Amino acid sequence: MLPDREKLEDALDYLAKTDRSHALLFAAKDVQKERIKLVRAEKFLSATGSVAERNATADSSIEVAEAITEWENAVADFKLLENTRSRMNTVIEVWRSLNKQGRTL
Repeated sequence: MLPDREKLEDALDYLAKTDRSHALLFAAKDVQKERIKLVRAEKFLSATGSVAERNATADSSIEVAEAITEWENAVADFKLLENTRSRMNTVIEVWRSLNKQGRTL
């Protein structure tokens, strides 16, 4: 379906309204990735045994698994918003192309 002026306005409005969320989700995914390292390091330092045993304890901790899940969710939320924003940009570009050709609807 070709975009009309209403779809163009909806796309522009969506992009404007999601600028902040996009930036926050972009940062959140990076912060969550760093959090995994911090949680793992904390678990490693509090574990006992050889280095291999401490690594195993840290890597298999519930807290590290939860941090990984939070990171995965942050990445998924970011990609979903990024994909939707990309689709809105496509709507705008198609509208521009049609408008340039004098075929606006």
